[in-house]
Amino acid sequence: MHPVPRSYYDIKCKPGEHLWVEACDKGIKKLFEMGIFFIVDKDDIPPGHMSINCCMSFTIKKDGDGNILEYRARERQQETESYGDTFALTSKFSCIRSICTIAAQKELTLYQFDVKGAFLLAKVQGKSLY
Repeated sequence: MHPVPRSYYDIKCKPGEHLWVEACDKGIKKLFEMGIFFIVDKDDIPPGHMSINCCMSFTIKKDGDGNILEYRARERQQETESYGDTFALTSKFSCIRSICTIAAQKELTLYQFDVKGAFLLAKVQGKSLY
């Protein structure tokens, strides 16, 4: 198994480089296909708007036995002054617990599913982000 890189530059000239490069390409391709990521020159950002600096985050997805299922690379916001701001809708645990309680009382069946990239499509109110 190859160690998890800390940055894109860590993957260069190391064992497993092609696996991480493929993961990066897959992650960035998804962002472009969804129409939520594009490259903007800093000079083209309108006054009063801000850009979000991004970097790559790497993980290895494993099954229950520890076998490697997938190498993952995702864009994430760099830690800046706006790093703590939330741009996507999230739910509180108390809300989820309440829904589960109501479902149990009414004998309803709940289903869980994961929508890859769904958080990236959240509406942002206020300033446009570049």
